[in-house]
Amino acid sequence: MKIDTTLTGFHLAVDFQGTKVFTLNGAADLKKVNPSAFSVTIARGMEPIAGKAELQNLMQMSTRNGFVFSDIQQADTTLGGRVAYVLSYVETDEKINYRNIVFNGFIIEQGNLILFTSGDLDKGKFSSAFRKTFYALSF
Repeated sequence: MKIDTTLTGFHLAVDFQGTKVFTLNGAADLKKVNPSAFSVTIARGMEPIAGKAELQNLMQMSTRNGFVFSDIQQADTTLGGRVAYVLSYVETDEKINYRNIVFNGFIIEQGNLILFTSGDLDKGKFSSAFRKTFYALSF
């Protein structure tokens, strides 16, 4: 799989048990509280329903943390003939001036689920590039 990081200018920050996390400054951003980031995970043998459940679970975790959601969009789709799903939303907490533009999705490739998650905490500076990075994943 090829991840085109030129679309974001992001660098690999960490590979944590198969989840590759990318941030603007790479590993240096790991000390920050909430850096904008995207991640890619290959989940071998995972079915689309499990991928959707995982993305919904991430959203539910934010609900438990008190975030408010808006602009929720989701779609079952295909990319290059592959089964895919995307889920995007904005999560906010006005009390702490927190606003995260989330774009998540997955693609099924040769029986594996490629899970993509992203969060733009820089006022939308990276959200378009995150989407483009997901759609540009190549196999």
